Amino acid sequence: LCSTTPASGPSRAAMEDDTRVRVVCRVRPMNEREARTDAQPAVTADGAGRTVTLARDVVSTGRGAHFAFDHVFCPRSTQREVFDATLAPLIGEVIKGFEATIFAYGQTGTGKTHTMEGDLSVPADRGVIPRAVDALFTQLASGDIDEYEVVCSYLEIYNEDLADLLYSGSAPPRLSLQENPEGVKCAGLSEVRVTGSEALLQLMTWASERRRIGSTKMNQRSSRSHCVFTVKIRCTGADCMTEGKLHMVDLAGSEGVRSAGGGDVDRGRERKNINQSLLTLKRVISSLKEAAGGRVPYRDSKLTRLLQQALGGRSKTVVIFTLSPSVCSADESFNTLKYAQEAQDIKNKPVACVRSLSRTHSGGEGVAELQAKLAWTKTQLDECSKQLKGKELELKAEAERSQRLERQVDALNLSLQHTRHHGQQLRAAVAAVLERLPQTEAAMAAAFSEMLAEQMSTVTKQTEQGISNVSTTFAAVSRSSECVGDAKAHAQQ
Repeated sequence: LCSTTPASGPSRAAMEDDTRVRVVCRVRPMNEREARTDAQPAVTADGAGRTVTLARDVVSTGRGAHFAFDHVFCPRSTQREVFDATLAPLIGEVIKGFEATIFAYGQTGTGKTHTMEGDLSVPADRGVIPRAVDALFTQLASGDIDEYEVVCSYLEIYNEDLADLLYSGSAPPRLSLQENPEGVKCAGLSEVRVTGSEALLQLMTWASERRRIGSTKMNQRSSRSHCVFTVKIRCTGADCMTEGKLHMVDLAGSEGVRSAGGGDVDRGRERKNINQSLLTLKRVISSLKEAAGGRVPYRDSKLTRLLQQALGGRSKTVVIFTLSPSVCSADESFNTLKYAQEAQDIKNKPVACVRSLSRTHSGGEGVAELQAKLAWTKTQLDECSKQLKGKELELKAEAERSQRLERQVDALNLSLQHTRHHGQQLRAAVAAVLERLPQTEAAMAAAFSEMLAEQMSTVTKQTEQGISNVSTTFAAVSRSSECVGDAKAHAQQ
């Protein structure tokens, strides 16, 4: 599995840049289905070197491929190791008022839900979300915080419809996404206040049982929806109050008809909507990587609207790309690794939400709140500048397009003038022909009459000559008959 292709990935300085989206890859072990079919490995992970290698005989270039990331987890990596390297460093940042997001991306059956949720009944197998909840309440209890409040929400996106997994009533409310100064908010989504990690985990367990799952060829319990579990923390200290958010997103996996099985009509509709939203996510990542100030298609799906702050916004973001080691999934693994590489180039603008509880002597706002507002204003200014640059590029492109259209119109007008001139010439030629037509008809009639008269004269002469010849012949025959008669009479005598 070695290759001479150099690994391309983040430098050490880039890894220390907290504005950049941090990207990690996790390669799961071979599953039972792959083991039964004796599938060969095509992907290897080097945790120490932070690289993922794709075998050369499954890559179209024939040279193999190396990919470097912030962290790489091999099949033997534990749930604790994944959490410690990804979300654990962000828990303290959320308490300070920052917004943080973590989500897993990969083909169906590669371990996204196992990584994010895991088995809540087995402590060692708990995923990122329950471990983050434990760490959050542990730090809240041990920190210098006078009081705090924790609320959570659980949103499901199924076939582009929104559902509240924490709603316990008989008639669920109609949810909708709305824009506000803080970003995109799901109007009508319930928020439940929790006082400890066990209560929160029980709530999450109850909500997870309501999530849409189904069986496919790739996974017996395949997630058929995207889910966003959000924890909001409001902390009050001696002189300020912070409001942090932690979004933990478990995405449904991308899948094809051949690999996942045809299934019924409902499975086909689910697959179409899942792949469409993930394709939009890929387009958002590609647009942000180009950083040309153009349009980023956040609004093309509900998932990307919710992830707008996580990708290019004010959130501190970690993305876990999950992979199968099997050669049967080599094409999907290669595509996943390419998008993982593109995601490393996305930069966010994290801003803490801090409100001062103290005021200056003049009755103005506190320094901490002013600094937070200044940071937020700078972020808004950067976003406006980026949008303005995009508009300028669009206007420039539109002006160039207008110039091209004007040149085309001028060319068409010139061609029209030539066509009109040529038409006038044709009309004049036709008029001249029509004007000469009576004379031509008379001349042709006279010529025809003369020719007919000559032919009649010739025929008459030929007829008269024929009659004369017949008369001469008849006279000769008559004379011959008389001679024969005279001869017979003489012979009788």
